[in-house]
Amino acid sequence: MSLLSWPIPAGGAAVAVVAVGFGVLSMSTQTQYRVDWTAVVGLSIGLLQLLLSLMLLVMTTNGH
Repeated sequence: MSLLSWPIPAGGAAVAVVAVGFGVLSMSTQTQYRVDWTAVVGLSIGLLQLLLSLMLLVMTTNGH
């Protein structure tokens, strides 16, 4: 999910929120492999996309 947030700029923030939610859900389960590399990478990319979207929103509102 988080990889889809990069090439889709219009809905990137919404897809990133879903990716972060899935990552947190995956890591909060009580299974043996709850923190695997896919969950960590997906959560990280989703958080980076949210940060980028927030930075672009702030720059837009400030007139840059």
